[in-house]
Amino acid sequence: MLNYFSLCNQFHPNLDFVCFSLLAAKYRPYGVYKDSRSILVIHNLAHQGVEPASTYPDLGLPPEWYGALEWVFPEWARRHALDKGEAVNFLKGAVVTADRIVTVSKGYSWEVTTAEGGQGLNELLSSRKSVLNGIHIHFSLSYSSTTSRKQLSRVIKVNSKYASTAGIVNGIDINDWNPATDKCIPCHYSVDDLSGKAKCKGALQKELGLPIRPDVPLIGFIGRLDYQKGIDLIQLIIPDLMREDVQFENS
Repeated sequence: MLNYFSLCNQFHPNLDFVCFSLLAAKYRPYGVYKDSRSILVIHNLAHQGVEPASTYPDLGLPPEWYGALEWVFPEWARRHALDKGEAVNFLKGAVVTADRIVTVSKGYSWEVTTAEGGQGLNELLSSRKSVLNGIHIHFSLSYSSTTSRKQLSRVIKVNSKYASTAGIVNGIDINDWNPATDKCIPCHYSVDDLSGKAKCKGALQKELGLPIRPDVPLIGFIGRLDYQKGIDLIQLIIPDLMREDVQFENS
């Protein structure tokens, strides 16, 4: 018996995810992949991985699986009168085939089912509310990916506390990312002793090739240059910040 766990973030690895989910659904009645499960984590529905329908034969998938990825743009979104709007949508395929769907917050799990926030997938996600609302995982497997193990562990912990959870809030593991014990930073610090924080700042300035100046604010932004991340707000304040003696870092 083959048992696997597949956890997919966004659309990027979705082709493998869809293949795994469809194979599991096909062979589960025969005892193969019987206890295998798949979880899709949706961070931002604006990124769906949509490609022309003509690319489907290049994916190496059987014709009968086309329906899982099939996508048709509404008439207003088509480029010309002869455009039929036919495409393949990798995220849609994952939504269709996933055993469970998780979002990055309770609010976002509701937002993706609305016309305003669903990015064209709202009706499909609404039809899958039974797996979007509430997370029920009852299997134990071996995972090679540290990230997958941590995410699955977090899903299970939240599920045990909130039986009807609609989303898992993004955040950090305060045990792994604890500056008082973190082995990946040059100096430790805590709420009771912040002296090590200044040394960490100096080490970061050196690594970034910036002047080592404890008196200058070091401003960092970790995220995509995307409207959802509030980049428009940063743009508004940049002119004022550039007039000040500050340092910037963007990841």
